[in-house]
Amino acid sequence: AVYRLETALELLAFMNEDEANSGCSTKPDRVTYNAILTVIASTAQTVSVSSPVWNQLEEKYPRLFAYGLTSWTMRERLVHTILDQMEDLNIQQDEQSFRQALLAVGSQGLVAVVQVVGRFTKDGRLATNTSLLNTAISVLADGGDLGGIQLILERMNKMNCPLNVQTTSHVIRGMGNSGKTSSLPVFLLAVNGNEDAARHIFEFHNLQFNINLFAPLGAEHYSEAIAVSLIARDFGSARRILIQMQDKRVKSSDSALEAIARSYALIAMKSAKFVADQCTAPAKQLSLGQNDTSRSRANSAYAVVSEIDNPSTYLLSLTAKSCAANGLFGHSQELLRRIHNRMLEEVASRLSTESSLYNPDQWNEASKRGVRKLHRSLLRFCALQGNVTAAMFFTEDIEYFHRKMTWGLPVDDTDAAPMFSNEIEMTGSGLDGSPQLILRSTPTLEHEESLGMKEPEWMSLLIAAFKSGHWRVCLTTLQFLRPYVEATNPNGAAAGSLSWNQTVVSYRKLAPALTYAVQCMEVRSQYAWIIRSIDDFIEWSGRRPPKEAVSAAFRILCRRGRGDEVEHLLTRCLQPSISDEDLDGASYQLSLFVSAITALHKAGLYNAADDVFIDAVSRGVLPLNLAKQTFGIERRFTLDLHGMNVAVANSAVRVALQQEVLSTSYDASDVWDKDMVIVTGRGTKSALRMRPVLRPEVQRMLTEEFYPPLTTISVPGNMGALRVPSDDISDWLAHQQQQKGVRMMAVAAVLKNLSTGNSLKVALAKKAREAAPEKTNGAEEDNFGPPPSE
Repeated sequence: AVYRLETALELLAFMNEDEANSGCSTKPDRVTYNAILTVIASTAQTVSVSSPVWNQLEEKYPRLFAYGLTSWTMRERLVHTILDQMEDLNIQQDEQSFRQALLAVGSQGLVAVVQVVGRFTKDGRLATNTSLLNTAISVLADGGDLGGIQLILERMNKMNCPLNVQTTSHVIRGMGNSGKTSSLPVFLLAVNGNEDAARHIFEFHNLQFNINLFAPLGAEHYSEAIAVSLIARDFGSARRILIQMQDKRVKSSDSALEAIARSYALIAMKSAKFVADQCTAPAKQLSLGQNDTSRSRANSAYAVVSEIDNPSTYLLSLTAKSCAANGLFGHSQELLRRIHNRMLEEVASRLSTESSLYNPDQWNEASKRGVRKLHRSLLRFCALQGNVTAAMFFTEDIEYFHRKMTWGLPVDDTDAAPMFSNEIEMTGSGLDGSPQLILRSTPTLEHEESLGMKEPEWMSLLIAAFKSGHWRVCLTTLQFLRPYVEATNPNGAAAGSLSWNQTVVSYRKLAPALTYAVQCMEVRSQYAWIIRSIDDFIEWSGRRPPKEAVSAAFRILCRRGRGDEVEHLLTRCLQPSISDEDLDGASYQLSLFVSAITALHKAGLYNAADDVFIDAVSRGVLPLNLAKQTFGIERRFTLDLHGMNVAVANSAVRVALQQEVLSTSYDASDVWDKDMVIVTGRGTKSALRMRPVLRPEVQRMLTEEFYPPLTTISVPGNMGALRVPSDDISDWLAHQQQQKGVRMMAVAAVLKNLSTGNSLKVALAKKAREAAPEKTNGAEEDNFGPPPSE
C-alpha cells in the first residue's frame, strides 16, 4: 500500500512538471485524481496515521499536504488538498471522487466524515445523493459511531433524501458494532410498523430514528441483524430475530445464509480453546464445555454452508478453518476439496476454450494467495492438536491439487499415487552399517508462489507427527525439508542467492524440525535413526545441529548402554565451525558437554562420563579448579565445584582424585595422607549456567555414588565447604586399583584366547557336539552299523 501511494504521488508530480515545463499534454484530469484518491483510501486499513511514511511524503511533496495549521491527520490533509486542486483546475468532482474521499478519512471519526460530506452537499448535483450518504453511514458503522449515523440520517431527512435498503443494512451493522444488538429486534419490529416498538426504541433504547423513513425490510436485513448479533455473541437477540423471520415467513436468500454462516464460523474460530497459549492440560479440562460449544458452532456453520447452492470461496475457506480449529477435520477436508475442484474446473474450462498453452503464473494472484493461506492454516491447526492423520490427508490433497494446477490436468484424472503409503522402505543396513531410507518421490525446493507444500506446511506436518508419536512420518518429513535445509548451508551452491543473515534466519526456523523428529524417535527408542538423522542434518546444513536434538540423542544412547557412541556423536556435532554465536557458540558447547555428562551419569556410565568431562576441560569448556597445599602441618588439596550440577560434580571429584594420584606417583603400598576439601558454594554466584549444587546434594553423591563411600565433615567457619578424610580416600583408591586389576586380567584372558587359538578350538568342538546327535539319529533310522550291544 505504501509503495502504491508513493508511486501514485510521484506520477502526479511528473505529470504536473511535464505539463508546465515540457509542454506535454499530461495535465491530470478527473480520472487521474480519482485514481489517486482510490490509492489513498486503500491505505486506510494498512497504514496508520502515526506512520513515519506520512512525514517522508510531506517532505518530498509539500504542495500535496496543505492545511498545516489544522489538527488534521496527514491522510486528511492529503485528501482535502487533492480535492482543492481539482476545484482550482476546474475539474468537476463526481460521485467516485467523494466516495473514495469518505473511505480514506472514515476511520478518523465523525468530524472527518462531516467535513467531506459538507463538500459535496454544496454541489446541487450531489447534495441528495443517497449512495454517497450511505457511504458516509457505512464508514461510521464500521467504527460503531451510532451518534454520527443518527446525525447523517437527520441531515438526509432535512434534505428529503430517500433512504434505501442499503441504508437500513448500514444502520443495522452500526448498531451491532456499537454494542446495541439488544435493540435490533425492537428496531426491526418498529420498521415493520409496530408503533409500540417505535415508542419503545425511542424511550428505552435512546435511538432517535425517524422510523417512517426506512425502506421495507427484506431477507437480507434479518440475516444481517442475526449475523451481527451472533458476532457480538448476543444469542438471545439472534433467536428473537429468527422468530420474527419465521412469523413474517421470510425466506432466507443465499446471501443471507452466507452472512449467518460467516458469523457462526467467526465465533467458532474465536472461541476455540486449543490455541498455543492455552494448551496446558488444566486449561483443556477447564474449558471442555466451552470447547464443545465452539465445536457446535463450527458444525452449524458447516450445516448452513451445505444449504447454499454456490457459496463464495471466502466462505468455504473461513468455514474450513473454523471446523479445523475445533477438530472437525472431516468437514474441513470436504470444504478444501470443494475449493480445489472449483479452481480445477476453471482450469479445465480455460484449457477447452483457449488455444494457447496453460500458464499457472497467469492465475488470479488473490486466489492463489488465499489458497496458500488456507493450506497453511489447516496444517497449523493439525499441528496444534497433534492430529497427524488429518495432516497427512491434507498433505495428499494439497500435493495432488498442486500437480493439477501446475500441469493443467483434467479434473477426473486419478493417476496420483499416495505420498505416505509405504513411504519409508526398510532395506536393512547399508555398507557402512547405517539404516537405509528410500523415498517414493524426490523432495524439491518449492518457490514462495507455489501452491504445493512448502517449509511451513512440512513443519506443521512434522509437529503433528511428533505430538502423535509417529516417528516414521517424522523421519520422512525431514527428507522433504532437506532442500530447504540445504539452502541454508553457507558452503552449499543452493545458498548462493541468499545473504548470510538470511541463511541464519532460515536455519533458525528449520532447526526445530530435527528436534521434534529426534524427540519422537527417542520415545520409540529408534537410536539408529536418530544418529542417522543428526548426521544428515549436519551434512545438509553445514552447521552444528540444535542442542535439544543432540541432548535427546544422548539420553536414548545412554539408556541403551552405548556410552562410546555418545562421545563419537559429541565429537561430530562440534566438528562444523561456529556459524551463529548465539545459536552454536560457547554456550552451545557447554550445553552439549553438560547434557552428555548428565545422561551418562544417570545411566551409571561413570567412566564414559569422566572421559567426556576430561575432554570438556581440555577444550576449556568446563573448569577443574584444583588447588594444592603440600607443605605445613595440614596437607590437603581443594576442589571447587561452584556452579556445577550433580553429574558434572561427580565426574569432577573422580577426575580430581585420579589426577592427584597420577601427579604424586601414588602406589598401593603407600599411605595416603591428604585430606580433600570440596567447595560447594550456595548456588548464588554460579559462573556457569547450570543448576547449582548445594551441600546436601554433594554429601549424598559422595555417600551413595562412590564405593567405598566417602564420608564428609564440616569445615569450621565455612558452611559451603566439606572435608573428605584421607583414610576414606585411601580406601576408595585401593578399591579403584583392585577394580582396574580385575579389568586388566579380563582383557588379558581375551587376548590370550585370541593368540593361542583356544577360541577356535572351542568353536570347532561346539560344532562337533551339535553335529553328533544328527549323525546318530540318521544311523538308527537306516539301520546302518553294528547292532547295539546288550
